[in-house]
Amino acid sequence: MKRINHIVFSFLLVVFCGVVIFYYSQLIRTNAMLKRSNVELKDSMNYVNFKLQYVTQQIDLAFKEGNRAVTLEKVLAYHLKDGKRQQPFRLSELATGNKRKLIIRYTEIGCNQCADKVVSLIKSNKGIERDYETIVLVDFSNYDSYLKWRKISEVDFPVFWVKKGDMPYGVEKDNNSYVFVLNPNAAATSFFIPDSRFESYIATYVNTL
Repeated sequence: MKRINHIVFSFLLVVFCGVVIFYYSQLIRTNAMLKRSNVELKDSMNYVNFKLQYVTQQIDLAFKEGNRAVTLEKVLAYHLKDGKRQQPFRLSELATGNKRKLIIRYTEIGCNQCADKVVSLIKSNKGIERDYETIVLVDFSNYDSYLKWRKISEVDFPVFWVKKGDMPYGVEKDNNSYVFVLNPNAAATSFFIPDSRFESYIATYVNTL
């Protein structure tokens, strides 16, 4: 009789331990899932906040630069030959001609992929080619950096050199490449800072020009 009781007790103990282990493992799995969900939710919220900051930055840029009374008469641009600066000319001279100028201000300390994405979308947009003359203004500090950029970039537009900080726009002070439209009266409009993490916004900007 004692042997039977011992067997029954051992069986119940094994069952109890099995149940405890099962629910404990389920609890651990549930906690892990909750932690993973919290991380994903936090990442998602961070992305939304970052996206909101980016959109706010574009709105601020449009208001500030659109209302800024500036002149390009004193800004000097240089033709480049073999990576060397040639005779300078006033940047305002680019505003001449029948077409408006789509200016890509490419800074070497900015996001290369961001500017490259703009170039790629512009080249694939026939309307841009019809309505605008695209020009790239670079600020490379040495020939090697410029040469490397020319080898890997898809740029086949006219390229001129303008010293970093010489452009009379507030956005020039930042470490970002940016895009704007230079109108026949030399007024600059449609400022935009491209970010390759938000390709849809770049596409929207290019397609609405």
